[in-house]
Amino acid sequence: LIKHGSAADDGLHRAFLRGIRVSSVSGGRTAARYPSDPYDRYWWAEDSNPMWGYLNSKRDIQPESITEVPSAVLQKAVQVAGNGRMLNITWEGNTPDLQVTVFLHFADFQKSQPRQFNIYFNSYDKPYLYSPSYLAAGVVYSPSWYGESDGEFNVTLVATAKSVLLPMLNAYEIYTPIKHKTPMTFSKDVDAIMAIKVEYGVLNKNWMGDPCYPTQYAWEGVKCKNSSENIPRIISIDLSNSNLHGVISSNFTSLTALEYLNLSGNQLNGPIPDSLCKLNAGLLVFSYESNGDMCNKTTSLTRSKNRAAILAISVAAPMLVVIALFVGYLMWKAKRKPNSMYALHILSVLKYINY
Repeated sequence: LIKHGSAADDGLHRAFLRGIRVSSVSGGRTAARYPSDPYDRYWWAEDSNPMWGYLNSKRDIQPESITEVPSAVLQKAVQVAGNGRMLNITWEGNTPDLQVTVFLHFADFQKSQPRQFNIYFNSYDKPYLYSPSYLAAGVVYSPSWYGESDGEFNVTLVATAKSVLLPMLNAYEIYTPIKHKTPMTFSKDVDAIMAIKVEYGVLNKNWMGDPCYPTQYAWEGVKCKNSSENIPRIISIDLSNSNLHGVISSNFTSLTALEYLNLSGNQLNGPIPDSLCKLNAGLLVFSYESNGDMCNKTTSLTRSKNRAAILAISVAAPMLVVIALFVGYLMWKAKRKPNSMYALHILSVLKYINY
């Protein structure tokens, strides 16, 4: 998923999924994104609104572990202007059947007086009671995907009777699902490559969402091809020079359609899994430690060892026959002269051969 939204100016910041139509933002403002945002969301400042009062803080905000909104985004917020008790955010959908889910992000800058409010998502009857934490990020999201027949969406924050401070909001995100015309990537391929991502901690690539679809957002270094059932399969992975550490993951062997794997230029160690080179009927091209196709090299080495063994046997067999004939002759001679030194010599020869 690709999200849009920001953080350079005072006021409210938002992130929107690409493809959803939203109100315009002020020009000339820069967006907060990677590396401040580990997910490379684009955070854009909302246009000014006379119904809002603006808050900001230079204090660091303790991040929320799942959504990880940048501190620079959370250091700015809006609240109700004047003596109002209700903060309202509205936007319009671009299609009648649009469904969304909303994430609201909070962090309070004051702790001397209570701030408490109810959160309403459009027509949901039951509000969510919330009180933001002091200098610590918090998130509230809509209970499920929802849509409105008229395309009008809103989020409303209403102060409770116990609240002295007014409702506030630091940032928000709006997501809409992407409807796919083609099937998603083969589920076992997804499970395998996600396990590889977690095992190696792959962070320097756009490895989010579906690995193969949409094709314009396919994962960096990953190539796919549709199977006979028209299901995308992962056929190529290039993780060269990706600062990977540890052993070669056994999860690669679960990618049964894999044709090419490049792990060169990393700090990997340990043996190559036996089943890895057997993938795709043994046709996998595997590059590792800049030594070219390791699977074919392994095969060639095995064949060379087999040829050497055959050659050794072909040379040794005639020699053993000659030695056996010679020993037989000596034994025949020994029987004719049992008390001679010659017999002792024969026994020593036999002893030597037995060793």
